[in-house]
Amino acid sequence: MGRSALVDHATLTAVQRLLGEIRVKNLYNIDGDIAAFEGLLQALLFYDQIACIDDYKPEYRNARQKRFGFINFIPPAEIGYEELMTAAREQTADVLLRIRGDKIVDADFASFFDMLHCHLVFNWMQNMSVFYLTVNLLADSSGLSVEKYGALHAMLMTQRWTDGANKDTSSSFALSDSKGKQLSEHFVREQSFAVGGDIKEFAAALNWLSLKTAFYCLAGEATGMDVVLHPIRHAFLVKQIERMYALPVNVCQLLLEIVKNGIRGTVHQIREVGDPLISEFKMPLFCAYLATRVQDPKDFLTEALNMREEGLFVEARQQIDEIEALYTAGEHTKYITQINEMQYKLKGTSDRMMAKFAVTTGQTLPATGFANAVLKSKSAWTIPDVIKVRTPRALIGITDRYGFRGLFRSVVNDLIGVERLGKLHEVVTSAVNRDKGASERRPREEKPQWLGKNNSIKRYL
Repeated sequence: MGRSALVDHATLTAVQRLLGEIRVKNLYNIDGDIAAFEGLLQALLFYDQIACIDDYKPEYRNARQKRFGFINFIPPAEIGYEELMTAAREQTADVLLRIRGDKIVDADFASFFDMLHCHLVFNWMQNMSVFYLTVNLLADSSGLSVEKYGALHAMLMTQRWTDGANKDTSSSFALSDSKGKQLSEHFVREQSFAVGGDIKEFAAALNWLSLKTAFYCLAGEATGMDVVLHPIRHAFLVKQIERMYALPVNVCQLLLEIVKNGIRGTVHQIREVGDPLISEFKMPLFCAYLATRVQDPKDFLTEALNMREEGLFVEARQQIDEIEALYTAGEHTKYITQINEMQYKLKGTSDRMMAKFAVTTGQTLPATGFANAVLKSKSAWTIPDVIKVRTPRALIGITDRYGFRGLFRSVVNDLIGVERLGKLHEVVTSAVNRDKGASERRPREEKPQWLGKNNSIKRYL
């Protein structure tokens, strides 16, 4: 049956927004939706089949199944959904937004924003007679434009609502001043201070990000499918598998580098039987190529389904299948040489794709890419042995499963590619249905020269 990609509903909702089927209220969502659409295109072109857990909002569930008829929607009961969610909650119980003074001090979320090149600071701004806690982008220091941060922030906030049911969302967070003294949501220090709804929404979005990323790691491992998530979750995915799997430091550093700084197309050789299998693919933005092939974005998916049957994509899928099958079954040193040889052949196929699809109609299309990783390490968390769904790999029981499989992408690198679309951006976004009151919800900024300095309407504690 070949390899199967497990996609999330956050990705599918982003695709439907881009194609005009769901209205856009925050215009900063648009570029993030292009990045999410690119992820679905990569799954469509490089996997034999695509699956999604059928846990979307009940009133829209049938419509979503019909809209994405090429996706196999799996009933939650068939993968032990509740058991997986329980394991995910336990696994992320200690992951919490922790703010001390003007900084995030939780290691997981601090690393997450570092990978996004976001330097965030917190201060208290006066509104009427109360100072409310706010989150700000430190301008000129983050290495990130306000526009890109606006897109990243929009992606973070909307992924909470685009998965469907999210009854597990918690807005819990921990707050203290710069000296470490714990602060409540409402307190008085000469003036009145309070934590408003914006920060609670921010905390809830981060908590949901953590929970759902852990859930999909476990679901992918349980079913033997490759995890292909909404791009904002890829930046947290590295920290999640670092927590869940016993991986060598150099492997974590490699994945962090890929997610933070993008794909270089490097061939990673394996040297020992237990080494992880990592393949990098430098590719053009396929949505840009589709915009040169068909003018209506609503035809992009149909055209991509035709493209996947073209020779280079068939060849690439076959090569990846062979490499992973050899890697999974390998128990002797000879297979190391075979895999490394096949990795170079796959690199050659990738280069031919870049040559064919990156230059068209006299222009060079922006490049992006992804890394496919197969980790033999198994998580330390209990996977429910109730799997009934047909998977690409026959899994008899919990002792027969392998570790994490999935894609890693740099969402910042994706947004840079989207920024370079030029006139093709108009074609790719031509179907977007903007809400009557749609606007760019510009994030707050703090100038470096004013960091830590109080004035009549601003406080740092």
